[in-house]
Amino acid sequence: MAPLAGWPSVEQQRSTGGSSDRHELRTRESSPQTIFQAAMNAQLRASNQPAEALLYTTANGQPYASPYGAQRVGPNGPLLLQDTHLIDNQAHFNRKNIPDRVVHALGDGRLLMLIACPLTPTSPVGQTTPITMRFSNAAGAKGSQDTSRSVRGFAVKFRTPQGNWDLLLNNSPIFFEWWLPGHLAEMKHGWLKTNAYSGHVYKWVKEDGSWVYVKITLKSSQGVANYTAAEQADVGNPGQASQEMFESIQAGKRPGWKVYAQVMTPQEAEEFRYNVLDLTKEWREDVVPLHEIGKIELTQNPTNYFAEVEQAAFAPGNIIDGWEPSDDPVLQMRLFAYTDAQRYRLGANFQQIPVNCPFSAVANYQRNGASSYLGNQGSRPAFDASYSHLVVVPRAYSTDNHTIWKSGAIRYLSEISDIDFEQPRYFYTSLSGDQKKNLVANFAGGLSQVQNPNVVRTVLRVVQRASPELAQRIHSAIEADSSSSRL
Repeated sequence: MAPLAGWPSVEQQRSTGGSSDRHELRTRESSPQTIFQAAMNAQLRASNQPAEALLYTTANGQPYASPYGAQRVGPNGPLLLQDTHLIDNQAHFNRKNIPDRVVHALGDGRLLMLIACPLTPTSPVGQTTPITMRFSNAAGAKGSQDTSRSVRGFAVKFRTPQGNWDLLLNNSPIFFEWWLPGHLAEMKHGWLKTNAYSGHVYKWVKEDGSWVYVKITLKSSQGVANYTAAEQADVGNPGQASQEMFESIQAGKRPGWKVYAQVMTPQEAEEFRYNVLDLTKEWREDVVPLHEIGKIELTQNPTNYFAEVEQAAFAPGNIIDGWEPSDDPVLQMRLFAYTDAQRYRLGANFQQIPVNCPFSAVANYQRNGASSYLGNQGSRPAFDASYSHLVVVPRAYSTDNHTIWKSGAIRYLSEISDIDFEQPRYFYTSLSGDQKKNLVANFAGGLSQVQNPNVVRTVLRVVQRASPELAQRIHSAIEADSSSSRL
């Protein structure tokens, strides 16, 4: 498969020992409060500078070439949802006004005086980047058991000099089909001993405009461990996973994950057996090899959980130069949905909250809205005035001429075919005897509680297309459960 052309090897990174740029010296091993304050100071300084001294950026701090441009399908085609800059500006405009006070509406005011991997093909060799990382369960409310059977989420915010970059991952290499991760043979022992996968396909783009498809994998340096259903039932501490993580960091063990990339050229993607944009398909490592590109280490626990974790906002639309979304339709929708969900949860100016604030000075035409407290970008006009121009950087790389759409608008719904059952079949056959036994028990345990027999029959028909043996074993286990319950 495609080599990592232009990327430093892990050996090069280790021999370099890290970058000596001002950003790294300021942030290496810094406390969260120091990191947040540095980001806030950058915004406050920018608020008092003239437009001519600042680069135009997106809200997450990425320099942007065209403040009033829009992405569309050709010169006369529709707008694209992947244009996160356009969507972000419109969504911010929709939310910039807040309701008046019920009383005293008219008034006046007075003024009182982490270690990570390289992120893109152009990142400096040995660069380290402070991060915020959040672990989660896909299902369950606050206070529920964090070792229960559920998809695990990993969210990482990389604070780079070019803006914040968010990477969202799950512990499943594919998007959760109900029958696979929902009923895995085992439950994750905790976040420490869990691998994570980007699932989505992204693009790595070099300065010359060439690019490759990429998937990211995090492999736990602590190994991988799981609970069976019986073992998990004996876990008395509802916060077991959180406690293990806290104690490991507190003891100075520096829990970590090695970071790997799988890459594929556009030409290889066209010849690949599966649609590379299909989130329900994984790139098997024996077909698309893993390349180690770095490591994440966790060195500090939060000192204020609400400020440093609850208010942290992660969104795949927060990207930096050299990293772009693919045409994966689920990813395309998430580019908007995640950012907009944060606006609803935390307010239109959630990127000004210290934990979300970028190091790079944010300068654009977004003003006002709830919780705009970092200078509100000063007295500069909220538009590109003839007497006040933000500096606009040239495009970071040339236009992509590989992907060209020629189609009218269609209503599309994907269909299931035999090829969709190949990887589930491979997964089942790769399990050990005990793992197969646990998987059957998990299926039967859930399906035996279903009151509608049509639902059970539908599930078994789907499973049978992947493995007749598995379907038969599940059916037999359900019958056995039903018989024992009647005794």
